Amino acid sequence: MAKFNPYVLSAKERKRIVGQFFNAFSLLGNDADIKNFFEDLLTESEMIMLARRLEIARMLLQGIGYQKIRASLKVGFDNINAVNCWVRYGKMGYRTVLEKLEKLEKKKNAKKQNKTKKPSAFDWHDVKRKFPAHFWPKELLKKLDMDVYDYLGKDKKTGKNTIAKNRPS
Repeated sequence: MAKFNPYVLSAKERKRIVGQFFNAFSLLGNDADIKNFFEDLLTESEMIMLARRLEIARMLLQGIGYQKIRASLKVGFDNINAVNCWVRYGKMGYRTVLEKLEKLEKKKNAKKQNKTKKPSAFDWHDVKRKFPAHFWPKELLKKLDMDVYDYLGKDKKTGKNTIAKNRPS
């Protein structure tokens, strides 16, 4: 990215254009719009530079050392150190994004596992779901049984009367 002195602009103008820049992100609703915006906004090398910063932050938060990060991402110690300072002393932006990315990745993995799991033709829960009318008498009796025990004040497991314990003498 080209170097630019931000102090050439007045503080008011800087605040206005940066605010407009952030508002542009919030207006983008889906992944395709966001991807198209970044591809128009940044060159490929700028996108890679920003993506590497995020990856450096992820690796630092996992406890990976500078040497391994440098070797795997082909970045300098200055870049790693700068990201480390932002991660430690910044406004928690890296941590927030990385936590959300981790949750998203877990969701994707869970969906993949559910897709690979073949449903059984005779899965009991599927049968109950497909034919609920066949199971309502059993469920009704179970509910009535619990209500009777509650009404009589008996413990379901032991059958002992619990009301006598609660009555004042």
